[in-house]
Amino acid sequence: MTSPRSASIVGLLFFCARFAAANTTPSLLPLPTSVRVEEAELVLSGRWDVRRDGCDGPVLDRAFSRFEADYERSTGIVAAAGQDVAVSIRCSNPAAAINATQDESYALKISLDGIRIDAAGSAGVLRALATLRQLVSLRSGRPTLPLALIGDAPRFACGASCSTPRVTFSRSGPSSDRLMPWSASN
Repeated sequence: MTSPRSASIVGLLFFCARFAAANTTPSLLPLPTSVRVEEAELVLSGRWDVRRDGCDGPVLDRAFSRFEADYERSTGIVAAAGQDVAVSIRCSNPAAAINATQDESYALKISLDGIRIDAAGSAGVLRALATLRQLVSLRSGRPTLPLALIGDAPRFACGASCSTPRVTFSRSGPSSDRLMPWSASN
């Protein structure tokens, strides 16, 4: 005969396992403002067929080359002849150089037809590629992407950083002089 305590533990474990299986939202950092993921997947079996509209320049050429290299390194698969994956990238406000005031917003759509990135500028394309890189999965034994609709934009116009390891406390009060020579900003 089972005790009520063991029955409740088994019930709790079943509930947790059921909840974990139902949660199909991928882990993404930083967390986009909106994420909608479907059960189906886009199988990545060919080369990347990239088409850009308003997003030209060496910055994005290098960014996509890095994406391809990261894809090959993380999956161990070199893109070869097969069913090419269509990647459509569109910038509504292209800028010559990425700067601190450039709009980083983007919309990323992964469908069975391919991948579509709509960004305000080059910085948005870079952020979308970073998200796309995190979505590549080998769970089914081959590289796939979940069908998804993701939108993101910075939540604040500017950011701040608090570097707590740079400040030390002694009896005489806080001092950052002892650690300054090893600081990353020096």
